[in-house]
Amino acid sequence: MSEEVLRKLPVGISDWRGIYTTDKFFVDKTQKLLELVTDKTKVFLSRPRRMGKSTLVSMLKDLFTNGDKNFEGTAIYGQWPQEERYPVITLDFMEIEGDENANGDEPSAWAYKESFKKSLRYALAFAFQNAGFPEAQEFNKNAPDLDYFLKSLAQIAHKHRLVILIDEWDFPLSSNLDNEKIFNATLTVLRTFYKWLRTLEDPRFVLVTGIMRYREASLFTGQDIQDISMNPSWGSLLGITQYELVTCYATYIEQAAQHLQLSKDELLAKLKCHYDGFCFDKEAQVQLYCPYSLNSFFEPLTATNPSDAVLEFGNFWMESAGATYAVRRLLESRKVDLPQLLALSDGQDELLTKDELFLPQYFSKVQILPLLTESGYLSIKEVIPADQAPEKKLTFRCGIPNLEIKEDFKSAVLDHAKKKINVNLNKIVTGNITVKEALRQALEQGDIAQSCIHLNELICGIAYDAFKDVREASYRSFFMIWFEELFPEVREETYNYQGRSDIEVHTKQGRVYVFELKVCDCPMVASNNPEEEPAIDLQKVDAEVLIPAKKQILSRSYGVNAHTQGLPVTGVALAIGSTQRRIVAWRSISAAGESCAAVPRIDLTNKHIGTP
Repeated sequence: MSEEVLRKLPVGISDWRGIYTTDKFFVDKTQKLLELVTDKTKVFLSRPRRMGKSTLVSMLKDLFTNGDKNFEGTAIYGQWPQEERYPVITLDFMEIEGDENANGDEPSAWAYKESFKKSLRYALAFAFQNAGFPEAQEFNKNAPDLDYFLKSLAQIAHKHRLVILIDEWDFPLSSNLDNEKIFNATLTVLRTFYKWLRTLEDPRFVLVTGIMRYREASLFTGQDIQDISMNPSWGSLLGITQYELVTCYATYIEQAAQHLQLSKDELLAKLKCHYDGFCFDKEAQVQLYCPYSLNSFFEPLTATNPSDAVLEFGNFWMESAGATYAVRRLLESRKVDLPQLLALSDGQDELLTKDELFLPQYFSKVQILPLLTESGYLSIKEVIPADQAPEKKLTFRCGIPNLEIKEDFKSAVLDHAKKKINVNLNKIVTGNITVKEALRQALEQGDIAQSCIHLNELICGIAYDAFKDVREASYRSFFMIWFEELFPEVREETYNYQGRSDIEVHTKQGRVYVFELKVCDCPMVASNNPEEEPAIDLQKVDAEVLIPAKKQILSRSYGVNAHTQGLPVTGVALAIGSTQRRIVAWRSISAAGESCAAVPRIDLTNKHIGTP
């Protein structure tokens, strides 16, 4: 059966004219565009990168400049009034930069501010010239400062109803979250510009797009510019809904299913897991696919020889938007709750209040979770009414949207975690070897007791600020990081036909360890000597924590997998005290029998103290 020739997909193309004139595939959302420009005058729209903001700006520019002549075949064609033609001013703040070295001396925030201001003035003058106002170049040349130049441009606005379209408004700020001096230098320039924009006389339409909302920039002062980012009416303005995927991409889906030898339902389920889950409305009613990811997935089908197409469920958004690098910078720029991030990367969700998500933030108070949510790494999954929420405020359950993001997000978080938890890996020595080497030797020799001591030595080296509200998933991630540096094969959450184990470690000698971690409130026993601290109540810890964990290992056949056949497997249950923040006891089970013991406390000066 011959395959239908598919329209090319606009991968990497955001210009509407380039999409339309070359007959690229697109999902028609022009009816919503018409509603937007009819109902609103000044709006702000926040969306992550690669969701279609630049294409939206390009479409609006074409509409207001040329009417609907380049929209034949779309919903808006024939509905656009013929007299609707206006001068359009467009700015892309990803193209407006400053330079710390602009004055030739030592790098400085002042030099950055002045060069950024110069770059903004040039971009404005050029944008006004392109809209039919060449006098803007003279205004820029003669104006002594930015404020005077903007007042000159306001004279043009007074005589003409302008359309002003601004893309990625916050990029100069968000790209400097790790440099407060440069952030503030940029802010002084943007504050002047956005104050001018907010108070501009009688524009036809103003759209500002971006990701973050910064209170200091004056863009969100007063009610001049309406934030529609989380308004359910505009929740699907950008992005692809499930209905749009099934209907508009129907032919692509059919051919992709044939290529992958999947049923249509199986393919849709995989696409949903990998690329769905973005949500941009405060009622959490509409979930969206990233259009760039879908288009990238289907693009091989549009090749000259589609029968040779190779389809893969790649991490297209993370790779194309520089998202992996960006999330690493975000983690470096803010104080983070490492256990919280590790839990998020492991698939757990977090609660954010309406204020945390929707209100503009000050630079010094910008928290990592709202940053990650607005940037697209996390997304709204559920609305929790105020009367049911912990803080009695409207609250949102947020988490990683899909598999595409989860893999690279976790990698970025783990890399960040290494800086916090590897303090003792090579510095603290046991005898003449490092803790890392001592741990490796202990496990290779089957010495669980010493292995737990060395793991606790490593735990003692974790930075204190990484230990807020430590969870089981956090310890699992810590141990994974250490084990991966020591052993040839380490697996996390290994599945078999009964369940999934926490950690599986393979040594060079062919030993296999299956670890089951349990964080618990650890029962204590008071000492007869009032000067001694209470000791671990091993009997209770064993009965209440370790034996149930052992039974879990056995009943779910952890370690029974194709890749462990013929290898000696040892199951190890670890009890980690939530207050003690260390391994307090262990129980092992193997073909040789069972063992159980408490783990001594660690004193990094005197080494091991005998009391468990």
